[in-house]
Amino acid sequence: MSYLASCFILLIPIFLWNIIFTDKLPEPYQKNKSWDNIPNFIMVLENILRIIVFFFPFFLKLEIKEPQQKIGLLVYIAGITVYFMSWLMQIYFPESSWS
Repeated sequence: MSYLASCFILLIPIFLWNIIFTDKLPEPYQKNKSWDNIPNFIMVLENILRIIVFFFPFFLKLEIKEPQQKIGLLVYIAGITVYFMSWLMQIYFPESSWS
């Protein structure tokens, strides 16, 4: 199976977004601040699980042929849009009550 035909391709926009905009998040969300009070074993466990979750899509084939798959793509697009908008709210309105 080609890596371009795997579901991993759906994670690429999220990775790029995170790389580009992480430095623009308010200070409490910066990497050096967010891990301050978290125990080591939780950090290690989270990173192990994160690696598993990020590699799992490599084993899933991306197809958009069936109606359910098209609905899934629409749900993905809606979800990623909400994700991006939540970042923009944090970046542009860090002092708002929502942020």
